This record gives sequence, structure tokens and C-alpha cells, in this order.
Amino acid sequence: MKRFYVHFLLVLIIYPGFSMYCFAQEQGEDVENLQLMDTGIVHMENEDYETADRYFRIAIDNMKVLPTEICFFFGKNSFFLGKYKQSIDWLNKYIELKGVKGEYFDESVEILKKSEQAYLAQQERSSPTEQESATADKQSLSERIDCSGGQPVICPVCKGAGVVKKPGLLGAEVYSSCVYGESGVMSCEDYKLYVKGELTPKIKNP
Repeated sequence: MKRFYVHFLLVLIIYPGFSMYCFAQEQGEDVENLQLMDTGIVHMENEDYETADRYFRIAIDNMKVLPTEICFFFGKNSFFLGKYKQSIDWLNKYIELKGVKGEYFDESVEILKKSEQAYLAQQERSSPTEQESATADKQSLSERIDCSGGQPVICPVCKGAGVVKKPGLLGAEVYSSCVYGESGVMSCEDYKLYVKGELTPKIKNP
């Protein structure tokens, strides 16, 4: 019986310490990855886009939960590298998640327009589709986006309008309420489900 109590006390003493060690290790990894992102930003501002890309990719690969801001910085840097499709995907992701209140919204919209124009011109010049290696596909990226803030996401279906338009008879456009986004927005968790193709459309009253 005495030996049992000794083992029991050791568990009480050791286990909390082990938990704190794991938590501290995880916190340290988060800080290290954020430092990698910051280093990438510095290289991007110094116009060393290739080096910035390497730092961003390492941070993205190692982060369990992605801060929304890295979508902007990686998308911006991809534009400077001429990876326009990748830039479009990541900048759209930032705009959808942060909306007009995002710190980098205006700059995102500006770079996004340039990326779209450059991408269209690029497609016209070359018949083969540009091959770009994305760090993560849309599904895995969305699963790792931080939803802790609880802010709504701009609906990617209606682009925040709350309605979608479809071609009708004789070329006339028909407008209908968006079955995914209430008033043009959806929750971050619903957004993740939508990207994975698992979000059930909401039935609207006629």
C-alpha cells in the first residue's frame, strides 16, 4: 500500500510538470514560426523575394494554425515572384477572412487586381498552363486558418453581396438569395466546411 501511494504522488508531481513542458515547447514553436514570418517580411521589403518565399514556406509548413496575415504577405510576395495564380488564391483568402476591416485590405485589393491582370496576360501569351507549386492546397490551408477571433468571413459564393446572379431566358440575368452566406457572410467554421465541400446549403424561404 505504501508503494502505491509513492507512485501516486510521483504521478501528481511529474505529470503537471510534463504538461507545462509540452505547453512551453508548443508556445516556443509558435514564437519561432512567427519570427520566421517576420524575417520573410523583412526580406520582402528589401526586395529579396526568393529568400522571403523560403522563410514564408517554412513558417507555413510548420504552423499548426495559420495567422490570417500570412495569407496577405505570402500572396503579396508571390506577386513579386510572378506566381500570379498563387498570389490570387492567397490574397483572396485574406480578403475573405478579414473583409474590409482588415489592416491590409486596400493593399490586398490593389495587388489582387494587378495579379489578375498579369495572370490573364500570361495565359494569353502561353498555351501551356503555368505550373506553380503551392505550399498547401485550399482545403488543407483552410483547415489551419485561425478562427479564434469569431469574426465572420465574406462568402466566397456571392462575394459579400448576399445574392447570386445566373443567366436566365433570353440572356436576362436572374438574381437569387445566396444559400451559403447570410447577408453575404458566413462563419469561419462554415467557410472551412465550404472549402472542403461539406457545407450544406441553407434553404431560403421564397
